Amino acid sequence: MKLYFTLHETSELQTDLPLEEADERLRNAYGMYFTGKLEEDQFQMEHVDRNPFRPQITVRLQLTEDGVLAVADMKLHRMMLIFLCAWSLIVIAAAAWKGWLLLVMLIVFWCAGIVGFSLGVRDAKAALLEVLEAVEIIG
Repeated sequence: MKLYFTLHETSELQTDLPLEEADERLRNAYGMYFTGKLEEDQFQMEHVDRNPFRPQITVRLQLTEDGVLAVADMKLHRMMLIFLCAWSLIVIAAAAWKGWLLLVMLIVFWCAGIVGFSLGVRDAKAALLEVLEAVEIIG
């Protein structure tokens, strides 16, 4: 499993589907695979699962010579990032007063966030690949 320490990932997915069909498949995936809002030129969504660290996904479809390129930008939800930072400040302040054990708890909490986000990216990417019948472009 690839870990995303920056809590951000951009993936390019290539599909042979026509642009209209790729667009329709993403719209039909709402409720089944994703929740969020649809805009004319992009999709703002989250993968449906119980992972609190699941990424927010913005997908833009672009027509290319080889078919359709779906650019999926995945990042940690802003409220979860604020929570992580606020919790970190509280733990650091408490650690200055109580000791190093709280700092260990902070490190464990951030590691859980990174692993949770990475699992969310993996699952969301798999759902996008399935919906669009796409392959990921590496590099």
